[in-house]
Amino acid sequence: NLLMKNRRLFIETPKKIHTILAFPFGLFLYLLILNKTKVTWFLESMWKGFDMTILWINLAIVFMFSFASRYFSQLYVSDSIVYSRPNKFLAICAMACLFIISGLRNDIGDTYFYKHSYVINDFTWEFVKTQKDIGFGLLQMLLQKFTDDPQALVFIVAFLTTVLIVTVFYHYSKLFELSTYVYITGGAFLVAMNGLRQMLAAAICFVAIKYLLNGNFIKYSLIWI
Repeated sequence: NLLMKNRRLFIETPKKIHTILAFPFGLFLYLLILNKTKVTWFLESMWKGFDMTILWINLAIVFMFSFASRYFSQLYVSDSIVYSRPNKFLAICAMACLFIISGLRNDIGDTYFYKHSYVINDFTWEFVKTQKDIGFGLLQMLLQKFTDDPQALVFIVAFLTTVLIVTVFYHYSKLFELSTYVYITGGAFLVAMNGLRQMLAAAICFVAIKYLLNGNFIKYSLIWI
Protein backbone atom coordinates (compact mmCIF):
# COMPACT_ATOMS: atom_id res chain seq x y z
CA ASN A 1 0.00 0.00 0.00
CA LEU A 2 2.85 2.39 0.80
CA LEU A 3 4.43 1.74 -2.59
CA MET A 4 1.17 2.38 -4.43
CA LYS A 5 0.37 5.56 -2.52
CA ASN A 6 3.85 6.97 -3.19
CA ARG A 7 3.98 6.21 -6.91
CA ARG A 8 4.96 9.78 -7.74
CA LEU A 9 7.97 9.54 -5.43
CA PHE A 10 9.35 6.62 -7.43
CA ILE A 11 8.71 8.30 -10.77
CA GLU A 12 10.35 11.58 -9.75
CA THR A 13 13.35 9.88 -8.20
CA PRO A 14 14.12 6.73 -10.24
CA LYS A 15 16.99 5.70 -7.97
CA LYS A 16 14.57 5.11 -5.14
CA ILE A 17 12.76 2.52 -7.19
CA HIS A 18 15.28 -0.02 -5.96
CA THR A 19 13.52 0.03 -2.62
CA ILE A 20 10.73 -2.00 -4.17
CA LEU A 21 13.10 -4.94 -4.12
CA ALA A 22 12.76 -4.96 -0.34
CA PHE A 23 9.18 -6.21 -0.66
CA PRO A 24 9.89 -9.96 -1.19
CA PHE A 25 12.48 -9.97 1.59
CA GLY A 26 10.05 -8.26 3.96
CA LEU A 27 7.37 -10.77 3.04
CA PHE A 28 9.74 -13.66 3.67
CA LEU A 29 10.73 -12.24 7.06
CA TYR A 30 7.05 -11.90 7.99
CA LEU A 31 6.40 -15.53 7.06
CA LEU A 32 9.45 -16.62 9.01
CA ILE A 33 8.17 -14.93 12.15
CA LEU A 34 4.64 -16.18 11.54
CA ASN A 35 5.45 -19.83 11.03
CA LYS A 36 9.05 -20.92 11.14
CA THR A 37 8.25 -24.60 10.54
CA LYS A 38 6.48 -24.01 7.23
CA VAL A 39 9.20 -21.70 5.97
CA THR A 40 11.85 -24.28 6.85
CA TRP A 41 9.93 -26.92 4.88
CA PHE A 42 9.57 -24.42 2.04
CA LEU A 43 13.32 -23.85 1.83
CA GLU A 44 14.12 -27.56 2.03
CA SER A 45 11.73 -28.33 -0.82
CA MET A 46 13.44 -25.68 -2.95
CA TRP A 47 16.81 -27.41 -2.65
CA LYS A 48 15.52 -30.89 -3.53
CA GLY A 49 15.66 -30.11 -7.24
CA PHE A 50 14.03 -28.28 -10.06
CA ASP A 51 10.43 -28.96 -9.06
CA MET A 52 7.12 -27.14 -9.14
CA THR A 53 7.99 -25.18 -6.02
CA ILE A 54 10.65 -23.21 -7.82
CA LEU A 55 8.40 -22.71 -10.83
CA TRP A 56 5.62 -21.30 -8.65
CA ILE A 57 8.07 -18.98 -6.90
CA ASN A 58 9.44 -17.86 -10.25
CA LEU A 59 5.91 -17.13 -11.49
CA ALA A 60 5.17 -14.97 -8.45
CA ILE A 61 8.43 -13.03 -8.63
CA VAL A 62 8.26 -12.46 -12.40
CA PHE A 63 4.67 -11.25 -12.16
CA MET A 64 5.57 -8.91 -9.29
CA PHE A 65 8.44 -7.34 -11.23
CA SER A 66 6.38 -7.16 -14.41
CA PHE A 67 3.46 -5.47 -12.67
CA ALA A 68 5.75 -3.00 -10.94
CA SER A 69 7.46 -2.33 -14.26
CA ARG A 70 4.17 -1.25 -15.84
CA TYR A 71 3.00 0.60 -12.74
CA PHE A 72 6.18 2.68 -12.65
CA SER A 73 6.13 3.11 -16.41
CA GLN A 74 8.14 5.82 -18.14
CA LEU A 75 6.71 8.31 -20.61
CA TYR A 76 8.32 9.23 -23.91
CA VAL A 77 7.29 11.29 -26.92
CA SER A 78 7.42 10.10 -30.53
CA ASP A 79 6.00 12.13 -33.43
CA SER A 80 4.25 14.46 -30.95
CA ILE A 81 2.48 11.46 -29.39
CA VAL A 82 3.03 10.55 -25.75
CA TYR A 83 3.61 6.85 -25.06
CA SER A 84 4.23 4.93 -21.88
CA ARG A 85 6.77 2.14 -21.65
CA PRO A 86 7.42 -0.25 -18.72
CA ASN A 87 10.22 0.64 -16.37
CA LYS A 88 13.37 -0.77 -17.94
CA PHE A 89 15.13 -1.75 -14.71
CA LEU A 90 12.17 -3.74 -13.37
CA ALA A 91 11.54 -5.33 -16.77
CA ILE A 92 15.16 -6.51 -16.81
CA CYS A 93 14.66 -7.96 -13.32
CA ALA A 94 11.67 -9.96 -14.58
CA MET A 95 13.64 -11.11 -17.60
CA ALA A 96 16.60 -12.11 -15.42
CA CYS A 97 14.39 -14.32 -13.25
CA LEU A 98 13.19 -16.14 -16.35
CA PHE A 99 16.53 -16.88 -17.95
CA ILE A 100 18.31 -17.71 -14.68
CA ILE A 101 15.73 -20.37 -13.79
CA SER A 102 15.72 -21.67 -17.36
CA GLY A 103 19.48 -21.53 -17.76
CA LEU A 104 20.34 -23.39 -14.54
CA ARG A 105 18.08 -26.38 -15.15
CA ASN A 106 19.51 -29.81 -15.81
CA ASP A 107 16.72 -32.37 -15.92
CA ILE A 108 13.71 -31.05 -17.81
CA GLY A 109 12.59 -32.62 -21.08
CA ASP A 110 15.37 -33.03 -23.64
CA THR A 111 17.89 -30.96 -21.68
CA TYR A 112 19.92 -34.06 -20.78
CA PHE A 113 20.19 -35.15 -24.41
CA TYR A 114 21.26 -31.69 -25.58
CA LYS A 115 23.97 -31.65 -22.93
CA HIS A 116 25.03 -35.20 -23.77
CA SER A 117 25.27 -34.36 -27.47
CA TYR A 118 27.36 -31.28 -26.67
CA VAL A 119 29.82 -33.40 -24.69
CA ILE A 120 30.29 -36.38 -27.02
CA ASN A 121 30.38 -34.50 -30.34
CA ASP A 122 33.15 -32.34 -31.73
CA PHE A 123 31.33 -29.53 -33.50
CA THR A 124 33.63 -28.78 -36.40
CA TRP A 125 32.45 -27.15 -39.60
CA GLU A 126 32.50 -30.51 -41.38
CA PHE A 127 30.28 -32.02 -38.69
CA VAL A 128 27.92 -29.04 -38.59
CA LYS A 129 27.31 -29.24 -42.35
CA THR A 130 25.95 -32.77 -41.92
CA GLN A 131 23.34 -31.64 -39.37
CA LYS A 132 19.81 -30.53 -40.19
CA ASP A 133 20.04 -27.42 -37.96
CA ILE A 134 23.16 -25.66 -39.18
CA GLY A 135 22.52 -22.48 -37.19
CA PHE A 136 22.24 -24.33 -33.89
CA GLY A 137 25.30 -26.36 -34.79
CA LEU A 138 27.28 -23.17 -35.45
CA LEU A 139 26.28 -21.88 -32.04
CA GLN A 140 27.58 -25.04 -30.40
CA MET A 141 30.76 -24.92 -32.47
CA LEU A 142 31.36 -21.36 -31.26
CA LEU A 143 30.68 -22.26 -27.63
CA GLN A 144 33.06 -25.23 -27.72
CA LYS A 145 35.88 -22.84 -28.55
CA PHE A 146 35.42 -21.28 -25.10
CA THR A 147 34.15 -24.07 -22.85
CA ASP A 148 33.34 -27.77 -22.80
CA ASP A 149 30.74 -27.34 -20.07
CA PRO A 150 27.32 -28.31 -21.56
CA GLN A 151 25.55 -26.11 -19.00
CA ALA A 152 26.96 -23.12 -20.88
CA LEU A 153 24.92 -24.17 -23.92
CA VAL A 154 21.73 -24.39 -21.87
CA PHE A 155 22.36 -21.02 -20.21
CA ILE A 156 23.28 -19.16 -23.41
CA VAL A 157 20.27 -20.49 -25.33
CA ALA A 158 17.99 -19.67 -22.38
CA PHE A 159 19.44 -16.16 -22.26
CA LEU A 160 19.00 -15.52 -25.98
CA THR A 161 15.47 -16.96 -26.08
CA THR A 162 14.28 -15.02 -23.04
CA VAL A 163 15.83 -11.72 -24.12
CA LEU A 164 14.23 -11.90 -27.56
CA ILE A 165 10.76 -12.79 -26.25
CA VAL A 166 10.69 -10.32 -23.35
CA THR A 167 12.01 -7.55 -25.61
CA VAL A 168 8.95 -7.94 -27.84
CA PHE A 169 6.72 -7.86 -24.76
CA TYR A 170 8.48 -4.71 -23.57
CA HIS A 171 8.00 -2.82 -26.83
CA TYR A 172 4.56 -3.98 -27.95
CA SER A 173 2.55 -5.22 -24.97
CA LYS A 174 0.17 -2.80 -23.24
CA LEU A 175 -0.08 -5.14 -20.23
CA PHE A 176 3.49 -6.26 -19.69
CA GLU A 177 2.68 -8.34 -16.61
CA LEU A 178 -0.12 -10.17 -18.43
CA SER A 179 2.25 -11.07 -21.26
CA THR A 180 4.86 -12.58 -18.93
CA TYR A 181 2.11 -14.32 -16.94
CA VAL A 182 0.64 -15.97 -20.05
CA TYR A 183 4.14 -16.82 -21.29
CA ILE A 184 4.72 -18.88 -18.13
CA THR A 185 1.27 -20.28 -17.41
CA GLY A 186 0.45 -20.92 -21.06
CA GLY A 187 3.29 -23.45 -21.23
CA ALA A 188 5.69 -21.56 -23.50
CA PHE A 189 8.22 -21.18 -20.70
CA LEU A 190 8.28 -24.96 -20.14
CA VAL A 191 8.48 -25.55 -23.88
CA ALA A 192 11.53 -23.26 -23.97
CA MET A 193 13.17 -25.55 -21.39
CA ASN A 194 12.32 -28.66 -23.37
CA GLY A 195 12.99 -27.78 -27.01
CA LEU A 196 16.03 -25.51 -27.10
CA ARG A 197 16.34 -25.33 -30.89
CA GLN A 198 12.67 -24.91 -31.62
CA MET A 199 12.03 -22.18 -29.08
CA LEU A 200 15.15 -20.23 -30.05
CA ALA A 201 14.00 -20.29 -33.67
CA ALA A 202 10.50 -19.24 -32.60
CA ALA A 203 11.95 -16.37 -30.55
CA ILE A 204 13.90 -15.10 -33.57
CA CYS A 205 10.73 -15.20 -35.69
CA PHE A 206 8.84 -13.51 -32.87
CA VAL A 207 11.22 -10.55 -32.98
CA ALA A 208 10.56 -10.27 -36.71
CA ILE A 209 7.01 -9.16 -35.92
CA LYS A 210 8.45 -5.64 -35.92
CA TYR A 211 8.81 -5.77 -39.70
CA LEU A 212 5.34 -7.24 -40.12
CA LEU A 213 3.80 -4.37 -38.16
CA ASN A 214 5.77 -1.87 -40.24
CA GLY A 215 4.49 -3.45 -43.44
CA ASN A 216 7.90 -4.80 -44.49
CA PHE A 217 6.83 -8.31 -45.39
CA ILE A 218 10.04 -9.06 -47.31
CA LYS A 219 12.32 -8.68 -44.24
CA TYR A 220 9.80 -10.57 -42.18
CA SER A 221 9.82 -13.47 -44.65
CA LEU A 222 13.62 -13.51 -44.88
CA ILE A 223 13.96 -13.93 -41.12
CA TRP A 224 11.43 -16.76 -41.17
CA ILE A 225 13.35 -18.47 -43.97
